[in-house]
Amino acid sequence: MVFKNLFTIFTLKPGRRNVLLIKRMTMEKYLNPFTDMGFKRLFGQEANKDLLIGFLNGLFTGERQIEDLTFMDKEIIPESQGGRVVIFDILCRESDGTQFIVEMQNQRQEYFFDRGLYYLCRMISEQGRRGGKWKYEICPVYGIYFLNFKIPELTKLRTDIILADRDTGEQVNGKLRQIYLSLPYFNLRAEECKTDLERWIYILKNMDTTGITPYDTQQRKIFKKLLDVADIDKLSRKERLQYEANLKAFRDYNSTMDYAIKVSREKGLRKGIKEGIKEGMTKGREVGIKEGMHKGREVGIKEGMTKGREVGIKEGMHKGREVGIKEGMHKGREVGIKEGMHKGREVGLAEGREEERRQFGIKLKTEGFSYDFISRLTGLSIEEIERLQSPSR
Repeated sequence: MVFKNLFTIFTLKPGRRNVLLIKRMTMEKYLNPFTDMGFKRLFGQEANKDLLIGFLNGLFTGERQIEDLTFMDKEIIPESQGGRVVIFDILCRESDGTQFIVEMQNQRQEYFFDRGLYYLCRMISEQGRRGGKWKYEICPVYGIYFLNFKIPELTKLRTDIILADRDTGEQVNGKLRQIYLSLPYFNLRAEECKTDLERWIYILKNMDTTGITPYDTQQRKIFKKLLDVADIDKLSRKERLQYEANLKAFRDYNSTMDYAIKVSREKGLRKGIKEGIKEGMTKGREVGIKEGMHKGREVGIKEGMTKGREVGIKEGMHKGREVGIKEGMHKGREVGIKEGMHKGREVGLAEGREEERRQFGIKLKTEGFSYDFISRLTGLSIEEIERLQSPSR
């Protein structure tokens, strides 16, 4: 593989020639498909729609065969003034009217599942016709979401959500369907991939692997085109500059999130230890007193039936209490630390994620990115972005 580290832009002015060298940020041969530009170049362009058709046919193997797609306007304007504008990554329609929303998500957002459902409902409501002749006949709407992260609700690579009977699991209505592809759960090697969907996921996840070659299958031609379209060296200078900026924002965001998680873990650990010690001392003292009274009473009864009993109880309670407190504090502290670390980590992670989303939003806002772009990348609302303030230096 040949890497080109520098490329040149020539700017001509009267009497002189100015040369600007721009250092290439990436050493990969292919576009990162998880960036906004990389994903949309591969699957969202009219010239490359056969790539999206090939992927969807792999996704729906045995269910449907898509012959052609038409890209639709990705921006849905609300009917009423003050309504919310919806902007999709990719929105397209099959010849039979079936609509597909295809999204790439790199970080979880608040109300994530509600957002996906809202998108589908908006597309269904857009099909409503005014007047008395429309009989509520609608075309199916599919939401297909690539997730470059894990969430507790999804525990495997592919999760299909349909309208089905709760008891039997039988599908009742096929007009609405959500398909979540949780990419971190995919760990197959190239030779282990048996289906076209597995091959698609493998290539997308390993696009930066040196020497990757298309599979020798019926889709070999389309896989070859996928790599050809993703070839960074075939970008124009303008496209490369846009991609480098997009890739930088993608990497900066991931680095920021990784650091936030690290800081949150450390903060949660310290807080958990402190709270664990405090709780452990309290619980240990209670347990120690209880055990001391029990053991002291046994010793007192044994040492004396009359006066010895009274003395024994008193001495046994004192000594037993000391031993009980010491043992109880030790055991209680261990339990408290363990519980405190767990609770502290959860609180710390939640605080860290929220703060990091705000900090990254401030950074993108400072660098001049559009509010819509910042909102899709961070999950912040437009109103929250407008309120963001850069920290005073």
